[in-house]
Amino acid sequence: MPVRNFLILIMGSLFLLGCGQTTARTTAEPSQAPSLSREIPNNPSAETTRQPRSGLEQPAPTRSPLEPTAQATPAESVAATPAYLVDDPHPDAPLCSSHDNLTFHGLWDEENGCHFDHTHGIDPAETPFAGQAADWRFDFPWQTFSTYGGNAWAVPTDGSVFENDGKHKGFFYLYDEAEGGCELFNVTPDQEPNCVTRVLYQLHSVGTQGAMVTRFHSFRMIAEVCTQDGRQCGTIETGGIHDYGTLHCPYKKGHCPLENDPEGPLPDQIKFSQPPYRAFHTTVDNQNYPPGRDIRDGSIRQFWNSLVNRIDYPYYPHEPSYIVGTAWGFFDSTELLYQSDPSRSYSVCLELLGEPYEQCEFNHSSAALFTVRFTIPRELSRLAEDGVINYSGFTDRYGHPVAGCLESSLDCIPLELVNFPEGGLALLNRPVVDDNRSGIAGEFDIYFDAEGRLCDLAPDRPDDCRTSGWIIPP
Repeated sequence: MPVRNFLILIMGSLFLLGCGQTTARTTAEPSQAPSLSREIPNNPSAETTRQPRSGLEQPAPTRSPLEPTAQATPAESVAATPAYLVDDPHPDAPLCSSHDNLTFHGLWDEENGCHFDHTHGIDPAETPFAGQAADWRFDFPWQTFSTYGGNAWAVPTDGSVFENDGKHKGFFYLYDEAEGGCELFNVTPDQEPNCVTRVLYQLHSVGTQGAMVTRFHSFRMIAEVCTQDGRQCGTIETGGIHDYGTLHCPYKKGHCPLENDPEGPLPDQIKFSQPPYRAFHTTVDNQNYPPGRDIRDGSIRQFWNSLVNRIDYPYYPHEPSYIVGTAWGFFDSTELLYQSDPSRSYSVCLELLGEPYEQCEFNHSSAALFTVRFTIPRELSRLAEDGVINYSGFTDRYGHPVAGCLESSLDCIPLELVNFPEGGLALLNRPVVDDNRSGIAGEFDIYFDAEGRLCDLAPDRPDDCRTSGWIIPP
């Protein structure tokens, strides 16, 4: 089996979703700016201690390190005997000499006994959606490109760099399951959403300052949705481009004005409160963590939120995230930026910590998905028969159903609903823990102990385990 860590994704948000009606919520962090009355709160600072969900616990490895033999062995023989099996990852493994940039691979290549310098997260073939995702590639026709502006731009013919060519390392798969089959944190009694029970999500971010100043990123996903009583379940599969609005720097406390901001002037709730947004939890020149706290413990985070509500529409007339909205994050950013100059990058490993990449754990490998929202438009809801919706068609890049498409393109993105339970809203939403070192977020780096043995990172990373050092930022 390829070596990887199952996602145990417990992050969070304080979203209150539905028809743009929102309610304020008090943050658990004293220094947090107050929420506005019509905001959908998303408060990853409201820390909650939770155990890994039983449905996603990391299984015992199929191969275990060789145990010392009970028979006495000469010291020189012990030193010459590796602490790992031949096809297990080991610290002195070579870098792979070849690489397919169109399909998934993890950090370790078991077949060739080598490692890559990046990972694409969880293997879709090891999820319940293996069949549906078997033909997924990174060169899908709705990937963004270097001259992409957002709304009115067409696929370039001038040699612009496409997402997979220029930022291939940013394609990342997350898989998650709702605890108990349904997680509807902070949903009010008047809402009766269906439950997103399982989801495979392909996101895009390379974890750098350059990724954060980029507003638009592609995605692809498939999810299972069930009624709250579990009697009816179906699936939805689609993709598109998510608009991540404004740049928070730091999160919920500041706004870095950029040329790609929504047209303004922007009120504060749009600048650094109301989603959509992308955010650094802290910046180099505006630190956003309690005095005396180690910056390693949860402060070097990135948050991405593509949810859009009716209150946002005057600033987002293209109505992005029309069907799909998500919120997710990485806990181990490779770079920070300056609030005073967001074009300036700052290496977490080399500059902040003074550690070479080969010894530094901040390599954009620890991630979590914490909100998934599907809003089914009325024109599709009307297709329901016997309580389910079946539909095969296309949307534009932002999720609006379109007609006349014959094949996939930037504004002809497949949308498939199979036995999807009728109802306007489906949701997975959960509270948060913010410590990337606790083992409860999905970790896709490989760690070794002092003797070169693989470390089991769940439920907690042992103190003597160190990063492989194989992941190199772009």
